[in-house]
Amino acid sequence: MGKVKAWAQDCAEEYLDSLESKVKSRTISIDQAVDMAKEADVNWDLIGFDEFNFEDDLYCYLSDTLNHKSMEVLQ
Repeated sequence: MGKVKAWAQDCAEEYLDSLESKVKSRTISIDQAVDMAKEADVNWDLIGFDEFNFEDDLYCYLSDTLNHKSMEVLQ
C-alpha cells in the first residue's frame, strides 16, 4: 500500500474511532455522528464502508457498537 493511501486509511480509522467514542460516551447521538460523517472528508471505502452509501452501514455499525456496550454494562 502506498504511503498516501495508508495515511488516508489511518485518518479514516481515527475519525471512526472518534465518532465511536463519542457515541459510546453518549456525547453525541448516532444520528449526529452520521450527519458529522457526511460532512467529513473521509475515504470510507478504505475501512470497509460503501463509498456511496456509507450512511446506512455507519448507522448499523454505531448501533451495534452502542448495543454491545450496553450489553457489557448489564453483565
